Amino acid sequence: MLCALGEGDYFGEIGLLQSRPRNATVRVAAEADEVELIALEREDFLSLMTGSEATEQRVALQMAQRLYELAAGSTGD
Repeated sequence: MLCALGEGDYFGEIGLLQSRPRNATVRVAAEADEVELIALEREDFLSLMTGSEATEQRVALQMAQRLYELAAGSTGD
């Protein structure tokens, strides 16, 4: 497992920002009461990002952290 995500977390932004296919397998914990997934096309994702510098910075920081962890071989545990 690379990482565990919680409420409000997201994934797939690296693929969207780099115009690459998403490469993730997502599993929901058996004890989860409720899960909601929202899928966005790249154009819709970029539209949401445009005009909000804080959002752009937050997503860029998260992407950089995930890429660093991947490069370092971190499992997120």
